[in-house]
Amino acid sequence: MPDYEKLFSDQEFDKDAWAEKKQTEREAVYARIESYTDAMRGDGKLFRTYLDVQARFDRYSVGNAVLIAAQRPTAIRLADFDTWKREGVYIRRGAEAISILEPGKEYTREDGSIGVSYNVKKVFDISQTNAPRKVQPAAVRDGRLLLKALMYHAPCKFAASPALPPQRDAAYDPERNMLLVRPGLDAPVIFRALARELSQFRLQDPEAARCAAYLLCRRHGVPMDAPPAPAAWRDLEPPEFRRELTSVRDAAGELAANMERFFAARQPQDREAR
Repeated sequence: MPDYEKLFSDQEFDKDAWAEKKQTEREAVYARIESYTDAMRGDGKLFRTYLDVQARFDRYSVGNAVLIAAQRPTAIRLADFDTWKREGVYIRRGAEAISILEPGKEYTREDGSIGVSYNVKKVFDISQTNAPRKVQPAAVRDGRLLLKALMYHAPCKFAASPALPPQRDAAYDPERNMLLVRPGLDAPVIFRALARELSQFRLQDPEAARCAAYLLCRRHGVPMDAPPAPAAWRDLEPPEFRRELTSVRDAAGELAANMERFFAARQPQDREAR
């Protein structure tokens, strides 16, 4: 009788080949991050593309937002093959996976510090599946509510000041620890101005603060022109450039988290009003 079992025993797992393949994948992904970062330092269109992606995927790292911007900048919802399958959704034939990074195991460096290894994860946008691209209904919040949320848990007080010059919609007065706002402005103008000034508390850089304000405005549907990359960043090496972007992302994220706490605290009140 033929010994068919030998077919299975002969197929040994080549651990070294597998590890080499994974390392090659990681190197390709890191190279793509470096390349896009290097290009967007002086390209306003690429920089805006990154900012728009980071605003939609606000919990993603800068590196992963860069990867999405480089591969599928119109993405709105990402999941891996198995996650889509569990939802009864299937990937379209020929769809090209988007490579991002996910944290793997921790390891100890030579200096004793703890590092984290990263693995390449393949994901697909909803536009690459057979799922209908349903537009999620955005929370309807009027300008007054958005402004209250933005001012929630702020590190300063607020006041209207007709003494501000016409070119300044808002300005911080450090002696009184007060953020002054020019009266007579519409809610979107006030939101943009406050977002810039509050971001500057953490960033200490007006140009970087405009980038953080843009992320916040995009998240909440407030119109704002995309800012260019700060001039002081353009000669930075790509890793340093991404560190600055991480500071911007974190500053916007801190303000966004305070806003979400405000909305969460209002939920019982909103339900009673219905």
